[in-house]
Amino acid sequence: MQVIHFALIAHRTGNRVRLRIASRRGDSVFFAELERNFLACPGISSARANALVGSIAITHTPAFVLSTASLASLGLACAVGPPVPGQRATPWGTQDWTLLKLALHVIFPALSRRAGAQFTQIALEVCLRSVLHWLTTPQSSPVASSSS
Repeated sequence: MQVIHFALIAHRTGNRVRLRIASRRGDSVFFAELERNFLACPGISSARANALVGSIAITHTPAFVLSTASLASLGLACAVGPPVPGQRATPWGTQDWTLLKLALHVIFPALSRRAGAQFTQIALEVCLRSVLHWLTTPQSSPVASSSS
């Protein structure tokens, strides 16, 4: 059984992505292997891991798609980091919540206590951000027209 590590997209611009894997911070063997695995992926131009801070920066071609499936093949599950200033967050729909619920039912029982705690923290943060976004976004309501 493959162990899944949680990654956070810490930074993303154009063809460069930095992922943080806090649970493996300081594990130089893990990050050396992750670097080799990324370099073996089609479309990856470079990969530089920094075990000391627990991150890896990858540079990729436009053809490379950073997806849940591509990260899962490397033993990573990903959460999106804080929104970029000036970038509007997209609201979650019912289908997104259904998929999240299904993922929780599949992933959570396989986690260790520490990874489970980290996953719970990420999930709670996502829920809180979603609720705060909903509360701070003006909701559209039908406007009654009056006839004179």
